[in-house]
Amino acid sequence: METLLFILYTLQAIFLGALFGRIDGGGVYKWNEQVERLAIMSYFVFACIPTAGSLSILALLGTFGIATGHGQYFLAIMLQKCKPEFFDFIVTLFYGKDPRTLNSYINGTPVQDKVKLYYRCLLGMCVTGSLVGLPAAIICILTGNIYGLALLLTGPAKAFSYFICDKLGYSTENAEYLNGALRTLLTCIALFGGLKCNT
Repeated sequence: METLLFILYTLQAIFLGALFGRIDGGGVYKWNEQVERLAIMSYFVFACIPTAGSLSILALLGTFGIATGHGQYFLAIMLQKCKPEFFDFIVTLFYGKDPRTLNSYINGTPVQDKVKLYYRCLLGMCVTGSLVGLPAAIICILTGNIYGLALLLTGPAKAFSYFICDKLGYSTENAEYLNGALRTLLTCIALFGGLKCNT
């Protein structure tokens, strides 16, 4: 019976996580932005509850990861001048500055090394995606739930979602669904791991 409940919870969580991911991306229907982010982050809070109790509310700090978005990092490589994302300094350490953020860049100018910029954008998605799960991962691990390590994969999950959808010719909307589903699946792993730690 317990296994069945875990399966049912996981299935509904993945479904709603995918839906919330798309809603936050601007599709299906529109909620208040804070409500959209709270819906996404609620699963990260749930994942911490078995071992962290009321401290689980700190998982909401992952909202900053959602707020950073991925405008600069769209894999379509739009050629408009843009401002670097708040955490772009991390990506710059590996790939240098995004040419589209330079003062000298003129809108529409082709980028010389488009392949490098593509992988730079993927790393950017990985960084912003990692910020979503990082607070919850730290909370879980510090309170004895080693399964919280799964939450460190929210960045790779985001990058993978956009990469695979781009390569298969699917739209950004599909990537938002997939990213939402995968990151919520990771919260289920942490949640059930935390429950296991308490038995």
